[in-house]
Amino acid sequence: MKWNYFCPQCSAHLNPVKEHVVLLADCSFGRGLFMFSNEPGDYQLVLPKGISVEKGQLWDFYCPVCRADLKLEAEPNIAMIKMTDSTGSEHSMLFSRVAKERCTFVVNAEGVKVYGPDSINYADVLWNKMF
Repeated sequence: MKWNYFCPQCSAHLNPVKEHVVLLADCSFGRGLFMFSNEPGDYQLVLPKGISVEKGQLWDFYCPVCRADLKLEAEPNIAMIKMTDSTGSEHSMLFSRVAKERCTFVVNAEGVKVYGPDSINYADVLWNKMF
């Protein structure tokens, strides 16, 4: 399925590069533009030169256009961006800010799709805080 990703604050298009979502990321080891796979559940990423990912690091994610913080208020270890599918239906994608944690939720009016084995760590928390 073809997904289009957008900033929840300014609606800037976040996947101008074929098959990647571009976000500004920041942690204790550096700051730069990161490219993530645009397919939910695919955890491949392209890092800026000189930045490494250490398991458990907490990353801050920002819109590369308006610099809005993408952290979810209801759960500080989760970030959120907006997305539409090939039919134009709107969704929210929530993903872990913890490095090497495989956790993604795609939420729309019809329900929630869960991706990644680490999602179990957040399912109850998100359900109780968001719904």
